[in-house]
Order: sequence, then structure tokens, then C-alpha cells
Amino acid sequence: MEKHLNKKLEEITDRLMRGVEVENPSSDFTATIMQEILELEASKTTRYRPLISKPVWAVLSLILVLTTVYLALNSTDSNTSWLNSIDFYTLTNNKVTNAFSSISLSKTLVYAIGLFGIMLCVQIPFLKHHFDKRFQV
Repeated sequence: MEKHLNKKLEEITDRLMRGVEVENPSSDFTATIMQEILELEASKTTRYRPLISKPVWAVLSLILVLTTVYLALNSTDSNTSWLNSIDFYTLTNNKVTNAFSSISLSKTLVYAIGLFGIMLCVQIPFLKHHFDKRFQV
């Protein structure tokens, strides 16, 4: 019964296919498809944009240089440091610093925190290099 059904389906398919013309793709079909694929891939890529742009770095550098020049040229008293004129009492004597002044840390914990900071500073360039290579076009 199944062979009979398959034979009928094949006959119907043959009749339908006789009336249909074979279509040939255009000569540049492959090139057109590949161009569309490349355009899709190019639109999905992540472009690197720095967090702080070059003009902003230039303005910040200019402000730093101008501040340094201003402080160097307008210092009237060369015997005393400008740090002596700043009152650090409010920074060192307030509720927050008084709350943490009674905490004592062991040497092991201080070394662990320091090593963690150093390792973090070492890993950041490696991770940046890794992600730059990964997102490179």
C-alpha cells in the first residue's frame, strides 16, 4: 500500500514539474549574495570608541598646564609652601574618619589588599588587549 501511495505521489509530482520552467540564476548571483553578507557583517561589528575623546583629553591637558603655569608665576611667597595655607583639619577630623580610626588591620590583610590592587592593575592591560583583539575588524 505504501509503495502504491509513493508511486501516485511521484506521478503527481512529475506532472506538476513538466509545466514548470527551470530558472537559472543571474551571472553575478554569488557576488551579489556575498556582498549582502559582507554588508550584514559590517553593520553588526562593534566599533571602538574611547570613553574620553581626544579633544576632551586636549582640553584637560590644557587646563592642567595653565593651572600649573598660573600657580608657578603667581606665587608671591617662596619660603612657605602653598600646602601650608590649606587647612586639612576638616578632612582629618570628622565623623567618618573618626568612625574608621578605631579599626586595626592585620599585616596579612594589608598585604592581601595591596597584592589584590597590584594584580588588578596588572590584569587591566591584559584584558584590554584581549578585548581589543576580539573586537578588531
